[in-house]
Amino acid sequence: MKKYAGFLVFAAGIFWCTNSYSQQIGTIGVGDISYSADANQALMPVEKVLSTLNGKINSALIKTRKFTVLDYAQLKSRIEQQERTLEGYYAKQYTGNAVNLRGLDYILKADVTEFGLLAKQSSNSKNAVGSIDIDFELIGVADVTNDFSSNVSAQYSTRITAADTALDQGVIDQAIQQGVDQLVDRLISTLFPIRVMKIADDGAITLNYGEGLLDVGDTVLVFPKGSDIVIDESGNVIGDSVATLRIMSTERKFSLAQALKGQEALEKGQKGQLVLTGG
Repeated sequence: MKKYAGFLVFAAGIFWCTNSYSQQIGTIGVGDISYSADANQALMPVEKVLSTLNGKINSALIKTRKFTVLDYAQLKSRIEQQERTLEGYYAKQYTGNAVNLRGLDYILKADVTEFGLLAKQSSNSKNAVGSIDIDFELIGVADVTNDFSSNVSAQYSTRITAADTALDQGVIDQAIQQGVDQLVDRLISTLFPIRVMKIADDGAITLNYGEGLLDVGDTVLVFPKGSDIVIDESGNVIGDSVATLRIMSTERKFSLAQALKGQEALEKGQKGQLVLTGG
């Protein structure tokens, strides 16, 4: 099970205004969701896992209010209008041959690489752990070089009676939901980076994300204005930050932070990267 301390950010050439919650990313279509996990010990047929993921991803994207979301049939129809294929986008066949495909900006594909139900026996009860790993890719349609790949890992555990298979299923459902929530949070934070919105006279720093991405105690690195944030394969940030922030409180659409160091270097509009969660 892969774990991460922050969110992978790799999206070149995207420029957005600083008020993230008023932005609109555009139209996204959920493409193929595949299953390459070695085993399935989760009491669910593969077909049900994939259909559940598809439905939950579509619903989660709609709830962000940042996308117009196309289902699979609508996505295929839009692409066929341009005499292209999903497989061609997956294989990067259209690089350097951009078209104005109206009504479609991004294609999301995903692959379940780990999925299962684990249980640790303890007297008359057990600790059931549902787990899922999802590799996913966001493909830019107008500019097929503008995309990124990432992985999310989610676990949900609870102590239940050894014979209660219905609760086992509930654990798996919760793990899937957590995986979907993390996937969508990763997409949003990539397209809409964490930014410094305001620096108050008393030193309080307002960031453009709140509940759902940031939590009290989280650590955020802030980088020079105009610089891109790049994460290496080990999850480490490449480049020097100018300030380190700690999240002090969160609201629905913003957070308040304080500077652990670098207060004097902070400017409105600088990008930040979540590197350590408080939980």
